[in-house]
Amino acid sequence: LGMQLLADFSEEGDVKCLGIIPGRVKKFSSKLLKIPQIGWNRVEFTGENPLLSNIASGSYFYFVNSFYFEAPEQSILGTTKYTLPFASIIQKGNFYATQFHPEKSGVPGLQLLRNFCEQC
Repeated sequence: LGMQLLADFSEEGDVKCLGIIPGRVKKFSSKLLKIPQIGWNRVEFTGENPLLSNIASGSYFYFVNSFYFEAPEQSILGTTKYTLPFASIIQKGNFYATQFHPEKSGVPGLQLLRNFCEQC
């Protein structure tokens, strides 16, 4: 299950989600870029958090997504640009989620998983 399940509502299937983090999941729209986004993209961190320790802001992570989560600014730990800037790492309390696949994201992804296990 992905990060989008934490939202209030998703356009993917027009369904009500868990509502843990306020916001809506929306479909990407572009005539210039391929949807779904498949491949490597940068994640820019919006601040400091134990989940991000020993990972450089701007590191590349591996994405496969057609939808994005319009999350509240205070929940966003990282953003990515694909057709528009969107939340790619979110957090609320002890809930953390990523839009990308950390397990497929090489060294930065493994560090993120290590940080989650050891610090979060």
